[in-house]
Amino acid sequence: MRKNIMLWVLLLATCLGLAFPASAAELETSTAPAMAVASTQAGWVKQGGVWYYYRDGHAVTVWLKDGKKWYYFNADGAMQTGWQKVGRTWYYLAAGGEMQTGWLKDGGKWYYLNADGAMQTGWQKVGGTWYYLSTDGAMQTGWQKVNGAWYYLAAGGEMQTGWQKVGGKWYYLNADGAMQTGWLKDGGTWYYLSADGAMQTGWQKVNGTWYFLAAGGEMQTGWQKSGGEWYYLDNSGAMQTGWLETGNHLYFLADDGVMLRSSGWVIDGEVYTFDANGYATPEVVANDPWRAYELEVVLLVNEIRVENGLDELEENWYLSRVARYKSADFRDKGYFDHQSPTYGSPFEMMQAYGIDYMAAGENIAYGYPTPESVVTAWMNSPGHRANILNGSFTTIGVGCVQDDYGIPYWTQMFIG
Repeated sequence: MRKNIMLWVLLLATCLGLAFPASAAELETSTAPAMAVASTQAGWVKQGGVWYYYRDGHAVTVWLKDGKKWYYFNADGAMQTGWQKVGRTWYYLAAGGEMQTGWLKDGGKWYYLNADGAMQTGWQKVGGTWYYLSTDGAMQTGWQKVNGAWYYLAAGGEMQTGWQKVGGKWYYLNADGAMQTGWLKDGGTWYYLSADGAMQTGWQKVNGTWYFLAAGGEMQTGWQKSGGEWYYLDNSGAMQTGWLETGNHLYFLADDGVMLRSSGWVIDGEVYTFDANGYATPEVVANDPWRAYELEVVLLVNEIRVENGLDELEENWYLSRVARYKSADFRDKGYFDHQSPTYGSPFEMMQAYGIDYMAAGENIAYGYPTPESVVTAWMNSPGHRANILNGSFTTIGVGCVQDDYGIPYWTQMFIG
């Protein structure tokens, strides 16, 4: 009887279009959302085109290491790709979700991710080479200013050192990559780099002094021909002016450094002739009686030296000019001492005028009216006599001037 009742109920339900699931399990499968289906699974599951990873029935969030690869899932458990910021750090995940390390090119720019996958910024040393990555992580090329210093990075991002030619100009980057400015000594040679780092050539004025740099940038010394004119640069490279004695010849360099040639030049009240090589020879002004006095002192000194078994001293006209300048300094500055307020010591004065020596000495006097009287006075003074009879000296210069009262001032200079 119960079977009949159940049969009639079923028939009635069918006729009315009603349906019942075959079982409770069928009811759960057909009505549970997709997440509920996956919750009974484990590992990778793709739902709605998105990958999830389940463990113990729960979707993994944040970081997951599967095999040897790392993946990142958001708070909903969805696997992430592309750039992801986790905390304060950026990471890059490939299309398959794998966390990337090392060099990465994205959007035409290169980035560097360390072994932990973190995007790097600032200076990074990779494989022994330095690279610079901006604050957004992009690898930089070309000129970059970092903490006040300029650096140059090649097309591949590599930091450069040493000489680099950029835009037709040469620059020098030290071992740390920083661009140099000012004077630079490289391989024993000096170069000058402007404020923008470019190597300079030709004439350059640095702190008030002129220097000449060759086409390759090398600082020059000695005689240099530029624009058809000759110039002289000392051992520091500085262009010289005024009197110059070198190679047993006397030259005069104008205020612009040009070596004088030809005749008729009036210098310090005397007329000079300079030959085609620039060698100077004096044309003594006719009304200069002091030159004869100076030469007479030289003659008397040499007579005394010969009498004492010594070689004669050679009179050096340029050294006599310097001695005359010293005598004029006595007269004009109102002092009488070997130490000049203008030139310093006799030795400093000689050096300032380009006079080379191994040994040097000086005798001074004033008030003696003739060459004979002043030489006699010197010979009666032990210190002055020692200079006159010094066997180390080979050259003499004598300078004499007179003040407005007719008082002579005398200077003897010796070198050897």
